Amino acid sequence: MRHANFEARVDPVNAGSNAGTKADAAFVVRSGLGKSDCVSFEAVNYPGYYLRHSGFRVFLHRAEGSAGFRADATFCPVTGIGGKHTSLRSHNYPDRYLSHDSRRQMRIAPIGDGATSSTAAFLIRPAL
Repeated sequence: MRHANFEARVDPVNAGSNAGTKADAAFVVRSGLGKSDCVSFEAVNYPGYYLRHSGFRVFLHRAEGSAGFRADATFCPVTGIGGKHTSLRSHNYPDRYLSHDSRRQMRIAPIGDGATSSTAAFLIRPAL
């Protein structure tokens, strides 16, 4: 997962990717802004900017401190859909999971309506 033009996407990122692409795929995992036993993702190359959902799509936005922002930027790790890896459930829409669509754009979706084992289960890796 990475951000590009302030939108969250799923794109191939590997050791051969350019430095900008690698930086766009690096996040600091913070204690959840809206719930401390969950997580929030702060962009390494844009300090103070977090992944958050808006209109069920996921964007990189500057933290502005409101309760709504904190809730939108909080995801709760759970056993991956399908039993492998990790899925990230939305804190304020607990029936929706971080997933990607056919255009590789990140969104939050319910299981069976976009969130599947192939679109909403993630393998967490160290930064490249």
